[in-house]
Amino acid sequence: MRFPDLDDHSLSSILSFLDQRDSLTLSLTSCRIHSLAKRHALSEIDIRTAAQLERICSYLLADVTNRLHFVRALTVSKVAFGIRYYEAGDFSAAHILADVLERASPLKMLRLDATGALFEAEPRVASAICRLDQLVHVDLRGLTSPSFEVVDRLSCAPRRLSLHGYVATLSKDRGDWTSLLSASIMRRVRSLRLVRLRIGNPRDHSGDDNPCHTPTQWPEVRDLQIEHTFVSVATLVHTFPLARTIHFQTRKDIKDWEQRNPADLPPWSLTTETACWPYLDRVDGSNPDFERWRIACKVRWLILDSGSGSMISRTVTFVQQTLSILQRTWPVAFSLHGSPGMLDATFWGDLVRSAPHIRYLDLTLASGGKEEDKIPWTVSQPT
Repeated sequence: MRFPDLDDHSLSSILSFLDQRDSLTLSLTSCRIHSLAKRHALSEIDIRTAAQLERICSYLLADVTNRLHFVRALTVSKVAFGIRYYEAGDFSAAHILADVLERASPLKMLRLDATGALFEAEPRVASAICRLDQLVHVDLRGLTSPSFEVVDRLSCAPRRLSLHGYVATLSKDRGDWTSLLSASIMRRVRSLRLVRLRIGNPRDHSGDDNPCHTPTQWPEVRDLQIEHTFVSVATLVHTFPLARTIHFQTRKDIKDWEQRNPADLPPWSLTTETACWPYLDRVDGSNPDFERWRIACKVRWLILDSGSGSMISRTVTFVQQTLSILQRTWPVAFSLHGSPGMLDATFWGDLVRSAPHIRYLDLTLASGGKEEDKIPWTVSQPT
């Protein structure tokens, strides 16, 4: 059987292994596979430079039905607006991006960088995004406080939601995103990632003096990633009661924000928290994150990073805290990332006694920030 004679399903399966350039090349070889190959080539668009922004958007707009409506995933990097670090950026071509978004009704995934500045420079972009009701994956980065109003107006119901605060915003200037926990966009989210935000206790922000008032809960959320964000574990446990996968990176309690300038807080003065879910499939974080959060529940897979460079990563303290965490979580699988110098001979005996239920041990030993070795080791005990 000749290649062009294959059925559409088989051809689509083959095309799924090709990158964008190869798909476009293949589309020129046969009328039979032209539409399938072009559809695949245009299904994911990644715009990384200013030149690409104008050229690709103009190409898509030239034939909306047979080009733009094939796009299912669109990523626009901040570099497309001339931003690499903290530059003001050039949004002179933002109008053509707005034209694309206004006509991209079948879009399923959208990732935008420098979102706050982009919304301010071209309000049509914000309005267009609010009307994209088919989005299932939304990733907005560089959000400013005023741009939260746009997030609250989104008509889609994504399954994956990722919101990043403006990277150059100082901690003391970080906006209050507590109302996100009651926003309608959360109604179908299963995977939630929050980066550089500040979220208070919803009960304190409800405006309801009734002591029986219950803040909104979102039981759909299963995967929770919190990075460089001020929010209490108690708030997360109540709002996302059925979360099963947790990733923390430099998360701090909202009380640390309220006490003083959080940038001035030494690590040992941060609030200790005891709220916890009844059971977790996977927990991922650094040693400092687990010191602040006294996790005490069964965890199937525990991923622990030593948090190199912090004061509590000194050998004795690191070993003591690691063993304490293992005793409180009883993991079946344990991944440990640390320096070889932190794991002396006595550590392994203490590890067996502290976590007898471990059946899989994954080590990543790094020195000077470079990975030296990764040893997967399956541990089995006689029954």
